[in-house]
Amino acid sequence: SVTSIGERTFYACSGLTSVTIGNGVTSIGSNAFYGTAWYNSQPNGVVYAGKVAYKYKGTMPSNTSIVLEEGTLGIADYAFDGCKGLTSITIPDSVTSIASCAFYNCSGLTSVTIGNSVTSIGFAAFSGCSGLTSVIFKNTNNWQVSPYSNSSSYTGLSSSDLSDPSTAANYLKSTYDNYYWRRV
Repeated sequence: SVTSIGERTFYACSGLTSVTIGNGVTSIGSNAFYGTAWYNSQPNGVVYAGKVAYKYKGTMPSNTSIVLEEGTLGIADYAFDGCKGLTSITIPDSVTSIASCAFYNCSGLTSVTIGNSVTSIGFAAFSGCSGLTSVIFKNTNNWQVSPYSNSSSYTGLSSSDLSDPSTAANYLKSTYDNYYWRRV
């Protein structure tokens, strides 16, 4: 069964008017549906493709706080890229993966709550989030980081460090921003 849709898979397929995505899909690459009639017909705001938060469409208003829908399984590559109006996001316990660059350059983002089921955070997911000061990990145990996606060598992170919202924020936005994160 399909678990991911690659980058630019249906890019500019202007005749694509309807999309049905199975519940097993947890990962969608950047611009997978960009330029399709389906995407163009979606209202502004968070666009979901199946159970994946695919993209924020339109201009995000200042001081926006988002709580993703319960049942969301993943956050796509570049889903909130450049959403400078985003100040806080709550990622529900149903989410298992936060893709690379998901919140890239969200400079107004100050607080994030990461649900209990997240087991992977992609490369540079919070890079450029210069205002980020508080990250609450609902599960701080067994996190590891590596600068390489398919590395057999990961470095463990301290649960007590990740329990401190300020330290966790610094890890995600700078110390380990250009790393792949996993929880084992």
